[in-house]
Amino acid sequence: MSGELVLLAQKLLDEGYRPNKVSKILGVHHSKINRLISRGIIEVYTPFDDEEDKKHLYQNFEWLWEEDELEKILWKAYEGEFTFSKNYNEDTIRIGNYVNKKYGGLHEYFDMKGFRRVKENMLIICPRCQTETNLNKWYREKDRPFGLYYECPQCRKETSKKYNGSNPERIFGYNCSRRELVEMMFTGTMLLAAGSTILIAAADKTAETYGFHGVGTVLRILLPLAGLVAGVYFIETNALIGWLK
Repeated sequence: MSGELVLLAQKLLDEGYRPNKVSKILGVHHSKINRLISRGIIEVYTPFDDEEDKKHLYQNFEWLWEEDELEKILWKAYEGEFTFSKNYNEDTIRIGNYVNKKYGGLHEYFDMKGFRRVKENMLIICPRCQTETNLNKWYREKDRPFGLYYECPQCRKETSKKYNGSNPERIFGYNCSRRELVEMMFTGTMLLAAGSTILIAAADKTAETYGFHGVGTVLRILLPLAGLVAGVYFIETNALIGWLK
């Protein structure tokens, strides 16, 4: 194609005509137009979509700030002992809620980044006693900022001890309920049924070892039947089932 036709083809493409339409207007085969396009001699016009081009301006990149702040904490702990106060301000709470939502907590963030050993370098100041305790010893609590309990382990023990001392009846009732639940589950009948099942299984294995395959077959039949009978008896007689009903 002559230079004049090439310029005319580019002009038609810029006006929005498709390559096949350009070839018909110029009276040339469409393969010539396509060849010029593939070689980069002429370009197909692409309408400019202002809204599409500005889409990235509407994307929310606020999470990058939280990631930057978390990374600062991580590298400060890596470089040496880093003291972190639990007297949270607005920004700290924002970071704490973010790390909970994204990683499950500060413990999990350090683990996921491969800095598990660095947690020993991160010292957290207890808001109650103002002592410093490293992150490894700090209890986890997923519903709080950074997934950490609001006070140090020692203060938590003292708080629990004080609560137990001021609510003896409630603690006693809770312990009794747990004891009764265990007693309901592990009755003499249930233990006897479980022991019988284990005994039959052991006898089956012994018979098979010494070549008494017939006995083993009978025991394999008896084993599920014994389990079925024990299960029915447990459902009918166990106090726990009645309590759940």
